[in-house]
Amino acid sequence: MRKLIQEIERIYKESNKAFSYDAMNFDSRMDAIKEWQMLLCPENVNDMIEHIKYLEQQIEDLESALLEAQERCE
Repeated sequence: MRKLIQEIERIYKESNKAFSYDAMNFDSRMDAIKEWQMLLCPENVNDMIEHIKYLEQQIEDLESALLEAQERCE
């Protein structure tokens, strides 16, 4: 997941100009947009969603454990 996030950050920085009104060579603009679309394919997006769900569950579990620990200390 970390590699995917790093790739998204890299592509975002490189393609930010491609999605703006700034002057840019047409071929370079299309290459940047194409790379962005390939990176954000349905499979990668689904992987990110699943990872977010996993992290949300971890947060819930930690919050529950913290609440139980606080109750035992009272």
